[in-house]
Amino acid sequence: MGFIVGVVIGLLVGIAIIIGFVKLENSRSKLRSELANTVAAFARMTVEDSRKLLPPEFYPSWVVFSERQKLSYITLISFSFCVLLTWLNHHLTKIWPYVDEAASELIKASVEPVLEQYRPAIVASLTFSKLTLGTVAPQFTGVSIIDGDKNGVTMELDMQWDGNPNIVLGVKTLVGVSLPIQVKNIGFTGVFRLIFRPLVEDFPCFGAVSVSLREKKKLDFTLKVVGGDISAIPGLSEAIEETIRDAVEDSITWPVRKVIPIIPGDYSDLELKPVGMLEVKLVQAKNLTNKDLVGKSDPFAKMFIRPLREKTKRSKTINNDLNPIWNEHFEFVVEDASTQHLVVRIYDDEGVQASELIGCAQIRLCELEPGKVKDVWLKLVKDLEIQRDTKNRGEVHLELLYVPYGSGNGIVNPFVTSSMTSLERVLKNDTTDEENASSRKRKDVIVRGVLSVTVISAEEIPIQDLMGKADPYVVLSMKKSGAKSKTRVVNDSLNPVWNQTFDFVVEDGLHDMLVLEVWDHDTFGKDYIGRCILTLTRVIMEEEYKDWFHFYAYDMTRQVEAHHFCGHINEDMRQCLIYDGPDANARLIGLEYIVTEKLFMTLPDDEKKLWHTHEWEVKGGFLFMPGVPEAIQRQDLEKVAKTYGKVYHFWQVDKGHDLPIGLPNIMMAVTRDGQLYPEMIKETEKQFGVSMEKERESRAYMKGPDHGIHPLANGGGKGLKLEVREVDIKPVESVPRVFV
Repeated sequence: MGFIVGVVIGLLVGIAIIIGFVKLENSRSKLRSELANTVAAFARMTVEDSRKLLPPEFYPSWVVFSERQKLSYITLISFSFCVLLTWLNHHLTKIWPYVDEAASELIKASVEPVLEQYRPAIVASLTFSKLTLGTVAPQFTGVSIIDGDKNGVTMELDMQWDGNPNIVLGVKTLVGVSLPIQVKNIGFTGVFRLIFRPLVEDFPCFGAVSVSLREKKKLDFTLKVVGGDISAIPGLSEAIEETIRDAVEDSITWPVRKVIPIIPGDYSDLELKPVGMLEVKLVQAKNLTNKDLVGKSDPFAKMFIRPLREKTKRSKTINNDLNPIWNEHFEFVVEDASTQHLVVRIYDDEGVQASELIGCAQIRLCELEPGKVKDVWLKLVKDLEIQRDTKNRGEVHLELLYVPYGSGNGIVNPFVTSSMTSLERVLKNDTTDEENASSRKRKDVIVRGVLSVTVISAEEIPIQDLMGKADPYVVLSMKKSGAKSKTRVVNDSLNPVWNQTFDFVVEDGLHDMLVLEVWDHDTFGKDYIGRCILTLTRVIMEEEYKDWFHFYAYDMTRQVEAHHFCGHINEDMRQCLIYDGPDANARLIGLEYIVTEKLFMTLPDDEKKLWHTHEWEVKGGFLFMPGVPEAIQRQDLEKVAKTYGKVYHFWQVDKGHDLPIGLPNIMMAVTRDGQLYPEMIKETEKQFGVSMEKERESRAYMKGPDHGIHPLANGGGKGLKLEVREVDIKPVESVPRVFV
């Protein structure tokens, strides 16, 4: 750890003092002394001084011109480092003894707290006994400029160091034994990233430098107990090595960065901050390589974005199974979605022995669309650095949801220790106890319900008997609740058709899953054919819950809140049950059919007047989906804004009726401002922790039906009411009666 931070600090300190060193080294040279004084005086000049003394081509153009020219100039300066690499390495070697002396104390003061943070449990204390960087200076082997930053310049320096530092760690074990452990044979190759920003009009033309280890290509070292053998204490060497690597990872490895002010100012915006939350559902793996000679592997998974112990998540172990089902949820803090990866490693649990790696995989976070669940199968490889790995090690199945932080995304406080996922936790924080209770109810509404499954058919089932046929049936089971059902047996078919529907009561939809196993029925037994596993994530997203407002089509003063639970019949039609509240005791008061503009246009003209538009409900902020992140809401509401709805209420709850008395009533939706009572809006905002005004602002871009609102729609706003009248009944044609 010391040598890494030392190199970084050495680089910065070395560059800072190199001019002074050269001046001291060549003080006898009058020409060099005059040059140094001139440079020092030039550095103290203000912008106005430089304008008076220098022609435009001799100073940064942004002193006079644009930000774009400012960027070009600093980029040109950065490229000049390519020419100066040899000069830099030469002079860094000369001043290295001074850098070593200055940096060693800084390293000790800054690194010891990090070592203490990651101190292994078997160690009571971990400090530096000796620390010098040695006589070998690092060598800079390359420089490059990263384009794309309009507010600064990003430069990357390739560095190699095979140093001879004298680093001795003072280790005291829990039993009171003190051990001096020497860090030897250090070899490091990596890429440091320097970000010069913000660009300013004062020399040296940038306000601060952010330093980070962008890529750690090689980090080798050995540990040795001074005057002894470190292997005498089992596990100590591995624990110390892991501590050092964790300290390097957490203190300077990208996206972590050290911000060094050059010009006094507030640079807190340059510091590393979480930018979002990655929600991961580890579903299953299949066809894993067997690592056991007897029986099958006992797989478990480790996942991380940054490979730190406290940031690595571990699944449960599935014993004796090469096709394990985990169905576990994990959350990870994202700090740079553009460069970070999620890494998954699958191991064989060997009990007290070290676990054996089965395979690993990774996915770039930049491939995820914020607010949208991505379902992926990742192929496992032996080493992520090796691009070509043709051996089949299996696959791992993940569901990923990236939710950025910030205004408008529905996340209030993501840093809450809880077993709930972000989806469940939305709107939970910064609320009163009453509002928290409402949040829990909304969570229950989202994850509880009845799952309706229709098993339609199967194709190309493998032959199971001598006649070239099979007798397949399907066993359906819920992984968490254990509920089971099965289809009928279809005899002598490799392409069976069942068309059977089953209902399952689901208590925890986000953490349950549906398993479908296909079996071949035999007279004296059954043969396993295969299985399919489905999480309920997509069902939850599509079987949405929406909070709307309705008023009676013949009396706009009668307004009610309508809690919709909707399902998709197909791409063009949804059907919704309407309740008077979000909790389990709510009463079913009506239903609504929702169709796309395409389907609405096929309706007879007399029918169109019974349908209303949803454009203003959506754009006005009156319709929202409690408990769903804003990004997911937005995706669905963009579609709803273009639809038409037909709604009936059967229960006049606004009159206090205990039963659904009277005729069904045609209901109308909000189509303009001023229709809803302000107190109803305020009560709903308080209950669900939303602001309809903010919702309206964020949805201003949304559009209604592509062809505009149909002139025959919204007839309910003109007054419609169902009435009963007596008519002549058409009798059933008479049929002969048979007496026996």
